[in-house]
Amino acid sequence: MKMTNPALAMGDILRAWTPFDGHPNVAGPKFRPVIFLGETVINGVTHWVVAYGTTRMQAGKESKSGTDFIIRCTNDSSMVMNSDTRFDFSKLFAIPATTEFFSANKRSTLARIAKIPQQDLPQAAACMAAAKVGQALGRLGVRL
Repeated sequence: MKMTNPALAMGDILRAWTPFDGHPNVAGPKFRPVIFLGETVINGVTHWVVAYGTTRMQAGKESKSGTDFIIRCTNDSSMVMNSDTRFDFSKLFAIPATTEFFSANKRSTLARIAKIPQQDLPQAAACMAAAKVGQALGRLGVRL
């Protein structure tokens, strides 16, 4: 079933059953935070392009090329982020915009949405530039 969020904006944070690289059309096992970057149509199906998010913060997991940043979880009333999360703009996914991928119970057609905190926007923009997100979105057919 298609998601019905009317107005997602670049930078919105939502959760997705992020697929594994080898199986891009199969929902993954973990419902993780992702950053929405745009929308495209692939083979007649609407996909949301998102940047990967992980709550794993071990040393050595961070990007060495400046393409990732951490958002600290503080008082998130949207209940999208439940712990500090590292987002990596060098890992983008085009995921079908369906309940299978973006709904916690795989039935609800509305996703909960959080925003990147204002103080983190400059770092997010720098990471997007380092990862050449604009070029990647162009290759995926996302219109900016």
